[in-house]
Amino acid sequence: MSLTYCRKIQVKFSKNDSFILDGQSKICNWFYNQLLTICKEDYETNNNSLRLLEGRNLRNYGVSLKNKYPFLNSVFSSVLKEASTRLLKAYKSYFNNNASYPKYRSWKKAWFSLVYDEPYKGWNILNNGRNISISLGNIPGLERKKGKKNPSVIGKLREKLQLDDGEIMKNLRICKEYGNQFFAIFTIERCSIKEIEFKKSMSLYRKNYNQAKLENKELPKKPKYVEEKVVIPTNLKWIALDPNHKNFFAGIDYKGDSIEFSNIKMIRYWDNIIDILKARRDLCEKKYRIRETQYLNTYTVHSPRWNRINDALNRAYNKRREQIKTALYSIAHSLYRKYDLVIIGDYTPSNKSASYSNMKRSMLNQGKIGEFRRILEWIAVKQKKYYLKIDEHNTTKKCCVCGDSEKKEPNIRTFICKNCGTEILRDINSSVNIAQKAGYILDTTIYKEKLNHFTYKGEATFGKKNSWIKNNNYLPRSG
Repeated sequence: MSLTYCRKIQVKFSKNDSFILDGQSKICNWFYNQLLTICKEDYETNNNSLRLLEGRNLRNYGVSLKNKYPFLNSVFSSVLKEASTRLLKAYKSYFNNNASYPKYRSWKKAWFSLVYDEPYKGWNILNNGRNISISLGNIPGLERKKGKKNPSVIGKLREKLQLDDGEIMKNLRICKEYGNQFFAIFTIERCSIKEIEFKKSMSLYRKNYNQAKLENKELPKKPKYVEEKVVIPTNLKWIALDPNHKNFFAGIDYKGDSIEFSNIKMIRYWDNIIDILKARRDLCEKKYRIRETQYLNTYTVHSPRWNRINDALNRAYNKRREQIKTALYSIAHSLYRKYDLVIIGDYTPSNKSASYSNMKRSMLNQGKIGEFRRILEWIAVKQKKYYLKIDEHNTTKKCCVCGDSEKKEPNIRTFICKNCGTEILRDINSSVNIAQKAGYILDTTIYKEKLNHFTYKGEATFGKKNSWIKNNNYLPRSG
């Protein structure tokens, strides 16, 4: 199974090249808004006569606009086509009830990223992975290097980019974040020898297919790739996790040892900092002064204090995201260092679970369960280990010892089963049932005494190793 991952590296461009890239982004942003206007007008006034949202019609229509607006030729073709691709995705998300109706984009609020969707087409890596060359469109007056059709800008990568054996470059995205910092996001696919050979055979097949079609010859047979079925062995070290809101997750392993991992503290800490900065910024004057360009166009600027606090806010967002991501990856790595298989419930928070308005931020916005599951799956593939996502239905109701079902209110954290009389922690009970659904049975008769308390306590603190400490606070009942 191939592994696809992204590598984000900061790029430094000269001041003049930065202005050029800003211009490319502005044109793509304008092109996106123009296509959105055309789609709306076609639907409202022409009864959808152009059928722009079917197949590749929107992309082809966008290409035809180059004759009407010649300045669109100043952007590299694949980068310009990305605007129509994004708009089509936005409409599809709207039709599937996953998002609201597509909105016009503001370039000041979000820099329109430049996407080169094919490997080394319109861009290249220079000087053994230390520099990157970005091709532009047809811009009169800009110097073209020898052997190049289009002018280009060259940036210096902060880290050296080098591919390992079996890795293939997929695409490139240039974005601008945190004010004026440029980043190059490389999508890389790590393949096995069998997958690389299949990709080569597919490339040869496309070449032969197009040639045979032109010459009206018999079309070649398309090669097929047979994926090997993943068989998870039963005699391995496993842990079953039950994601929560009272804690980040609770889990129990093959030895009957349980852990309660506390919520990530950086989330609440940075949310409080961001709230303070937003409150201070809102007190500043936005429309501070009116200025003129050399072409006598007017625009407004914010006050210096607003700009200063806004920069601090952008840095806070960046630190929050990076620290949370680091914590999630370190937790996932620590789990896979101890176990070969991680089983996790498919719980997803929703508006129904957050019934009160004061619960929505902590349960919906600050919850990182879905992101943590994706990271677990990715690391399992990377380390050639195993990951399972299991349906959580009735795992809380059912007693893991005798199988008796009884509904329990959310405030009940420990219960005594009416049928078998076993005292069990709610989260441990769910974890055992999740493992049973996956086919990994824990002998509860042997580990019955461990079901009413957590064996370990876990915590993720920024700048420190994840703590996995034995729970000494539990005192067994006498008699």
